[in-house]
Amino acid sequence: MATNCSPSLFLPLRGTFSYKNKRHQLAAWVHSNAYIIEDDYEWEFKYQNDYLPSIQSLYPEKIIYIGRLSKALVPVFNLSYLVLPYDVLSLFHSKVAEYDQPVSRLDQLTFSQYLSDGYWYKQLQKMRETYEEKRKVFFEAISQYMKHVAKAEGKDMGLHTFLTVKTDKTEAELIGLGIQKGVKVYGTSRYWFHTEKKYPTVLLGYGALSANDIHNGIKLLAEAWFE
Repeated sequence: MATNCSPSLFLPLRGTFSYKNKRHQLAAWVHSNAYIIEDDYEWEFKYQNDYLPSIQSLYPEKIIYIGRLSKALVPVFNLSYLVLPYDVLSLFHSKVAEYDQPVSRLDQLTFSQYLSDGYWYKQLQKMRETYEEKRKVFFEAISQYMKHVAKAEGKDMGLHTFLTVKTDKTEAELIGLGIQKGVKVYGTSRYWFHTEKKYPTVLLGYGALSANDIHNGIKLLAEAWFE
């Protein structure tokens, strides 16, 4: 969600609901196959105490692990990382010997020092507190204005959520009505393999918004969709 139609960045999140068992099943399956590529984007924005470990931490010899720090740091740094199993690492060095690293060496060394001195951990703790408060306001507003007409999923992680709206309106209509109120939401139909859904699901984000913007944005969407 972006009030006044300002741009926001959203990506699907990794939830905790039934994924713990699925992750162990994946890790067991991969032993008899090749590799799993695990994109752990937004891992740092996890709000509940039962932290969900990466699959790579369970079976590092079979997981190609990637991530980015664009949400937790200034995006202009464009820092990302790749953790490879040892056998893949040797292959990487032999096949991509002349890989041109686009991130400034100074930025890499600066972050390395920032990390080793403990400041990165302190920043994560502060960010989690800030975004957890925004998340609380977000779901309070959903409960206040859309309690019986919408269902939110992905509540424990990330800076956005999926909202399934109990309405006869289409996804495109929901997006259009939101824009008319100055609130931008995002469609999700292109991500689904099976489209026989009873109700449309849209993507809303709150990371870049103030508590007041979040509250007003949800109120405006409720007016646009249900009045």
